[in-house]
Amino acid sequence: MGLIKKLITKVFDYFGYTLTKNIYNKPVDIRGLSNNPRALSYFTNTNRQILINTTFDKGRGLEMFSLSPNSHHPFIVAIKYALTTNNYKKALKEKLSQYYSLVQPQSSSEWLGFDKGEVPLLDNEPAWVSLLPWENSSLKNKKNGRNECAIYDNSEHGANLDISEGWRSFGPVSDEVLELEVNRLYKLMNSIKKNGILRDDNFGGDIGAIILLKDETDYRWVVEWGGQHRSAAISAMGYTDISIRVWQVVERKDVSLWPNVQSGLYSKKMALKIFDNIYDGKFTSNITKDWKNNESK
Repeated sequence: MGLIKKLITKVFDYFGYTLTKNIYNKPVDIRGLSNNPRALSYFTNTNRQILINTTFDKGRGLEMFSLSPNSHHPFIVAIKYALTTNNYKKALKEKLSQYYSLVQPQSSSEWLGFDKGEVPLLDNEPAWVSLLPWENSSLKNKKNGRNECAIYDNSEHGANLDISEGWRSFGPVSDEVLELEVNRLYKLMNSIKKNGILRDDNFGGDIGAIILLKDETDYRWVVEWGGQHRSAAISAMGYTDISIRVWQVVERKDVSLWPNVQSGLYSKKMALKIFDNIYDGKFTSNITKDWKNNESK
């Protein structure tokens, strides 16, 4: 238990939170009230979240992919393909292997869709150090936190693997990581078929999300704090609506206040570029073109 607690604490530190007993409090359920993500700061303190109902067409997973059922999100593609076969595991492995062989960004800039020189400090960082402008973290903390996140996430599923084995969002990944990802999606498919969507008020009991807010009336949600696999699986299996637990609201108009704009890592122009690309669901990264073209055939 000591190791797990230590890993959880490091993960929370990486996101800029302090771990206290209150962090495990159930979210404030406003689904029957305003159901508006802007209510986060009014209904919560820093240790609580809100629960809202939303739709997958507004969702984004693995940072850049739409969560709509017709998305090129690799988990959605793999699950939809598996559902057409008699061997789910074999089909999942086939599609994920294709994705991880085709999508192998060489830098964080390349993964996020920036041309070289647009965000210079990301040009030489590994792709898994995909630090976004609104994150309250430094490059150093992101590196450490992402590795700890990989260790904790993999250990939850019975594997003693760190970030050197690969990261779920892109290739290359080791055979062990590939098998882990296949097994996670396989178990989710069977669980959803048997039980439908399950949630609870405990930590990790919902799909976690941050909200990107462009104006007073519309928003997008990005999976964060758990739920990358669940969100893709639920969408791929035909559900259109989902409850999400909102941890943070990021407003476009506050770009000058975003931590990594203030730190100088991002210019305002580049910060707004990545915000708008994620918000609009633009499939802009050159590194994903071969995958998109392969799945469009």
